[in-house]
Amino acid sequence: MNVDNYIKSSYTFKEIFEFQKLPLEVKEQISARVIKTALGLCKHVPAIAFSGGKDSEVVSDLIERNFPEQFKNVHCIFGNTGIEFPESLKFARKYGVAHYGERFHETKLTKLKENDLRYDFARQIVAELEEENALSEILKPDGKLKRQSALIQSATKRGYTLNRSNCFFAGHTRNFTYCIEQYGAPLLGKATSKLDAHRINIECFLKYSESSTKKEELKDKKVVVKMKGGEGGRTFGSISTKEISIAAKEQLGLELDKKKMQLPVAIKAFGMYEVAIKLHPKVTGTLTVSVVEE
Repeated sequence: MNVDNYIKSSYTFKEIFEFQKLPLEVKEQISARVIKTALGLCKHVPAIAFSGGKDSEVVSDLIERNFPEQFKNVHCIFGNTGIEFPESLKFARKYGVAHYGERFHETKLTKLKENDLRYDFARQIVAELEEENALSEILKPDGKLKRQSALIQSATKRGYTLNRSNCFFAGHTRNFTYCIEQYGAPLLGKATSKLDAHRINIECFLKYSESSTKKEELKDKKVVVKMKGGEGGRTFGSISTKEISIAAKEQLGLELDKKKMQLPVAIKAFGMYEVAIKLHPKVTGTLTVSVVEE
């Protein structure tokens, strides 16, 4: 069977469902072809994200059996979420060392350095302080939330006792369940910069702060985007918000959501453009985009 008919850049759920009906050997051939393409496109050290589950083990096995030479350079990264079953943890480590040796890496979980109120309890304390007109205990003059210690002091001041039902204590592992509760879901796909603040901090900022200091992130910032040109200054195509977002990441190290960008006009000519970006519901910044000939 010619597997070329099954190779595409993307698939619909219906197509994937139909693939499940194919013979196992055909599915292996299709998978091997996709892996070969990926290895060929990789410009860095190739690595496999390994969970210890059957899917990641199958991918690892396919690479090892079908591409033994390339496999010698593939690294295995086990994302320890802190909530694996002991058997899963033991298997992942045993498999990783046996098949990858020194190329097996396990992520390390950090621990809390100070007590941290659980999200629901923190919201409860904020609501009580608002009702008492005592938000100054926990908010800065600009309306942003102070440190967690301020919330804890307000809670103990009102007779609450900290326990595991309302607080993550210092030394607690910042595992997957902690991150989901304190930062919100989904975590996958979020930029690291969006995991800097707890949900309670963000909610207080949106509700009480009048600050627009986030605009300073973009103050005097400019990115250069190239576009193909022809004779007489003619241009081909247009510049999308996706290209601007990529340029901001590569040139400025800023994570800017393309969906939050507002183009003044369709960018189809060389020149300078001011692009508005909604950083938060209350804050809009402006990024200068210089379009030059490629």
